[in-house]
Amino acid sequence: MKKHYGFCVPLVIFTALISPYFVLGKVMTCGSANTSLVGKMTTITNILSNLILALTFLMYVYPSSVYMNAFWQSSYCGRILIYLKRRFWKKANNLQQMDMSVIIT
Repeated sequence: MKKHYGFCVPLVIFTALISPYFVLGKVMTCGSANTSLVGKMTTITNILSNLILALTFLMYVYPSSVYMNAFWQSSYCGRILIYLKRRFWKKANNLQQMDMSVIIT
């Protein structure tokens, strides 16, 4: 388990960030839902619960070369981004070569 403690970290983060939303949902009644404090707390807990995916991505997927290589090669979004990057750099190189030819002549 010491080698694979990273498997538990997303679960702990998920539990920590989703628990206020869960508790608020169980405690709140129709009468108390009319206050602005409850509305603000609901918004904050919604943001925290949605933050889980971003934190997991930033902690595990983004720094890992294995995950990122799989993303670039197998996902539809990754292939589109590679295509756009190649197309952009091709245009940039063509423009740079054209600018150099004007300077040389």
